[in-house]
Amino acid sequence: MDGVTNASNTSYQEFSLSFTPGTTDIYYFAIRVSNSSFTLAIGFDDFSLVEIPPTGTDYTYTMSGGYDPSNPSGVNEPLSTLTVLDGTAVLDDATTLGSITVKPGAVLDPDADVSADFVFESTALGSGQLANRENHSITGSARVENFIPAQRAFRSIASSVGDVSVADSWQLQTHVTGAGGATNGFDVTQTNNPSMFEFDHLLSDQSLPWVSIPDTDYLLEAGTPYFLMVRGDRDIVDLNNNNSPSQDVTLVAEGTLHTGNFDVVTSDYPGNYTLVGNPYQAVVDLNNLTYGADVNYTHAHYWDPQIGTYGDYVEITLIDGDTDPSSSNANQFLRPGQAVFIRNSTSPTGSDFSIQFNEDDKATGGTQTTVFSTDTSLKYVNLRIYTQERFLNNQSEEDAMALRFTANGNNLIDENDALKMFNQGANISSLNGSDSFSIEHRAIPQDGEIIPLSILGLQTDIYTFLITAENFDADQNITLVDHYTNDSIAIDQGTNQIEFTTDTSIPESISESRFQLVFENETFGIEDSIIDTITLYPIPVEKILHIKSQLNKNLTLEIYNSIGQQIMKANLSPNQAQSLSLENIPSGVYLVKISDGTRIYYKKIIKK
Repeated sequence: MDGVTNASNTSYQEFSLSFTPGTTDIYYFAIRVSNSSFTLAIGFDDFSLVEIPPTGTDYTYTMSGGYDPSNPSGVNEPLSTLTVLDGTAVLDDATTLGSITVKPGAVLDPDADVSADFVFESTALGSGQLANRENHSITGSARVENFIPAQRAFRSIASSVGDVSVADSWQLQTHVTGAGGATNGFDVTQTNNPSMFEFDHLLSDQSLPWVSIPDTDYLLEAGTPYFLMVRGDRDIVDLNNNNSPSQDVTLVAEGTLHTGNFDVVTSDYPGNYTLVGNPYQAVVDLNNLTYGADVNYTHAHYWDPQIGTYGDYVEITLIDGDTDPSSSNANQFLRPGQAVFIRNSTSPTGSDFSIQFNEDDKATGGTQTTVFSTDTSLKYVNLRIYTQERFLNNQSEEDAMALRFTANGNNLIDENDALKMFNQGANISSLNGSDSFSIEHRAIPQDGEIIPLSILGLQTDIYTFLITAENFDADQNITLVDHYTNDSIAIDQGTNQIEFTTDTSIPESISESRFQLVFENETFGIEDSIIDTITLYPIPVEKILHIKSQLNKNLTLEIYNSIGQQIMKANLSPNQAQSLSLENIPSGVYLVKISDGTRIYYKKIIKK
């Protein structure tokens, strides 16, 4: 080694080394150290500096292995990265990193101040989440993703970041159209029909609440809900071909991540709806939100694009976790990037319609895919309607409704009942007075009680009812009455599949009031023997019903159809066998009433 020199100034120190490997050539090496970075200089005869970029540490976290190579909590390393692969990664000391990436289904729990550029990824498995950061600051930009599966449909969505334009966010992944076309930054179509809307909460009349965005310079705001037609990946979908297959697409927005409390812009009119967007990059339990005294938070109303042909509104019960009628996986857990309707109380004196999100409302352990568990004690009827084609192809229903019966229930219209939100296709609901309900809570049905159904939007087709009845007593019978065919169809405990046909040229076949449910109570159970001295047989009956009486009394026998109309009456002599012809009455379920003058007995029979 021929020499070592040491040069220094106020910003760095430089060390140079030289040596002679042969007889004539001299090589020079220098290392420049400046704060946490360094520069290596390699020279032949003359110095020629080669910049070596500084590097940090790539930290990872897994639920099974923890942090690797070490826990970065408390570090100040703006050149280092952290990737949370699964589980929940806790940073419990003030931490500065260059970037933090949270994979789908994983959670970052900042139990201290954290500074970094954040990436929350999203796939069909779910989205990366940020847990409760109450009392701690989160600084840095955030890139949030929202995976949308392939289906050309409207989506009710929100963003957890704000201050980014539509053009610089969602429009980079999917087409956004609107009035004025390219003049306003929109993708151009033949019609330039709008594809992105806001919900106007200031209107008292919500019959036309959707307002299209004016241009694509429009800024997304965290927690503001939108209705967006997602056709699919803009690089693949042909905008001018409605039959162009949709593709999975991941919508991306990069901006300021919302943290802290969030006050929802609500409708301030009784009975109106508020569209509530999730402001957080986390699952939120809707049961935990802070609701004003005049908000009816017993139910939530989701727009589910996977239900029906065009997407449908589905209703869920938030508080009691009952089995909901739809096959939708919507539940009380509002996912990142999701929005939902909550209705105001109908009280004309109501005024407190506020809704607030708080950091401790987050439920990062809440499922992003499954549905409620079943209450095994609740008496309920769930009814779904399918086109035959959708049913045979294992596709979702067109619509659904539910009836729930409890001992302390009532048949009045109150906040326990979910008013129907109507869809583009077939709609089914229960009728109570002039109001339609997708979920109706009622008292235990009385003998002979009739609940009319409303079905709208039927086309010429073959439809399938899937009716599930559970937890009713053995002597409680349910019948579906079809006023068009005059059929009365017994509904058994469990799941019942019933087909019916419609023809738009026959008004009666698509009548809103074509169907109703009838509830009947048997006094003496399900055995053929009514009492020890009276027997009906055979059951079911094909043509002739035989009645054998051993009572020393005259009896009166009456037969009623499922809507309470008397179709036959006969007198029975004491101690005799008698036969009645039922050959001319339609197939269905009937109620037989036998009276001895002081006592009345009932029995359900089935006519084949």
